[in-house]
Amino acid sequence: MADDKHCCPDCNHKNRPSWEGVHGDGECANCNGKGKIGQFDLMSILPGMDSVNDYTCDECSGTGQCQTCGGTGWEYE
Repeated sequence: MADDKHCCPDCNHKNRPSWEGVHGDGECANCNGKGKIGQFDLMSILPGMDSVNDYTCDECSGTGQCQTCGGTGWEYE
């Protein structure tokens, strides 16, 4: 019998439809899946440039993945 799974409640964006049902996007809600958090500045909007004010996200340790589901978007019971 397969594990019972449902949408991860802690993902950045929830309710993503798929063939298996509705799930989360697997991204950290604290940093929006970027792995870094910082203040907005001009460097943060240029492609390939990191903001000088960015610091590593405490929730995901810089991985950008939701820590509840491990980036899958599913939470298993």
